[in-house]
Amino acid sequence: MSEMIRLKYVSSINEGVLAEDADPGFEFLYVDISAVGQGTLALPAEPTRFAVAPSRARRLAVAGDTVVSTVRTYLRAVTEVPATEDPLVFSTGFAVISPDRQRVYPRYLTWQLQADNFISTVESISTGVSYPATSAAAIGDIGVRIPPLDVQRAVANFLDRETAKIDALIAKQERLLALLDEREDALRKAWTLGHTQGAAATRIGRVLERLERPPAEPAPIVTAYRDGQVTSRGVRREDGYTISFTEHGYQGVEVGDLVFHGLDGFAGAVGVAEVSGKCSPVYHVCRAREGHDAEYLAQHIRALGVSGMLEKFAWSVRQRSADYRNWALFAALPIAVPSLHEQREAADEIRRARERASRLRRSAKACIDLLRERRAALITAAVTGRLDVTTYGKAG
Repeated sequence: MSEMIRLKYVSSINEGVLAEDADPGFEFLYVDISAVGQGTLALPAEPTRFAVAPSRARRLAVAGDTVVSTVRTYLRAVTEVPATEDPLVFSTGFAVISPDRQRVYPRYLTWQLQADNFISTVESISTGVSYPATSAAAIGDIGVRIPPLDVQRAVANFLDRETAKIDALIAKQERLLALLDEREDALRKAWTLGHTQGAAATRIGRVLERLERPPAEPAPIVTAYRDGQVTSRGVRREDGYTISFTEHGYQGVEVGDLVFHGLDGFAGAVGVAEVSGKCSPVYHVCRAREGHDAEYLAQHIRALGVSGMLEKFAWSVRQRSADYRNWALFAALPIAVPSLHEQREAADEIRRARERASRLRRSAKACIDLLRERRAALITAAVTGRLDVTTYGKAG
C-alpha cells in the first residue's frame, strides 16, 4: 500500500555549494548546472578540482543520491549520482537528495522526481520570470508517493528498461539531425569555398557595405542564430537572453540585409534577415555591393566560419567566440567570389538543399517531441500507480 509523504521525511536534502567555499583540506569534483539533463550527467573529461573544508563534507553527493535543479525546473534537470572515483559536489542551483534507503529505493526516487506531477508542483512554488527558482527546503516539503520497497524496485526496473528503448529511438532521430547538418555544411562548402578556383580574390569590405540606420520603432529584436537563420526572437524563443533595457546603439534591420554576429559569426551566426527589426551593436548589418548576391555572401561567410577559417584570422579568441566586432577587422578578411551568375546559381542550390533538409528536420523534431512526451507520460503513470508495471505489454 502506498502513502504520500513529504520528501524531507524520507531523505536528507542539502543545497549545492559555491566553488568559492573552497578551503584547503579536501578535494572533490565540482559539477555545475550545465552538466545535468533529464536523467543524464555529463562529467567533463578533466574536471576542475577545488578544495573544501571538512565542515562542508556533508554536502558531498554520493552514489544513489538524486540531484534536482532548483532553477528552471521545467527543464527537468534531475539525475541520479553515479559512483565515481572522486567525490562529487554540485553547484548552487541544485538540491542534493539522499534517500533513507530503509524506506526508499534510490532509482525509484530519481524516477519519482522526474514525473510530471512533481515537476509541476516545483514550478508552482518557484518564483522569477526568466529564471524561476525555488529552494531545497521548499522541495523537501513536497509530497511524494512511497509504495513498498518491492514495488519501488519493480517500477524503477520497468522504467529503466522502457525509457532505454525510447531514448534509443530519440538518439536515432538526433543522429539524423546531426547528419543533415553535416550534409548541409558539406554542400555549402562545395558551392562556395569549392567554387572559388579562378575567382577574383578580394576583401569582405569590397563586397559588403556596412549599413548604419536607426531602428523604426516599435521593432522586434532580431537575432542571427548559429544555424544561419536571422529572425526575431519571438519566432524562435526569448528564454535565456539578456535583454538590454536601454538598447543603446541598437540599429535597424530590414528584410534582405546580411547580418553577421561579431562574436558568434565564426560559428555560423550569419545570414540574410527574414524580418525587419533591430539588433544590438555587436552585429554588422550589411548589404551586398553591386554585382554581388547577399544570400550567396552569407553562405560563403558561414562556410568560412564553420570551416574554422574565421577563428584563425580573429585577433581575439575567447571561449565559444572569435571577436569580429570591429568592422575594419571584419571588412579586411580575404574572400574569393565568382561571378554574379555563379553566386546566384550557388545560392539557389544551397537554398533548395536547405528546404529539403528542413522538411526532414521538422519530421525528426516532431518525432523527438512525441517520444519525449511518451517518455514523460510513462514515467508519471508508473510512479503514480496508474500503470501496473507487472502487466504492461502483456497480452490480456
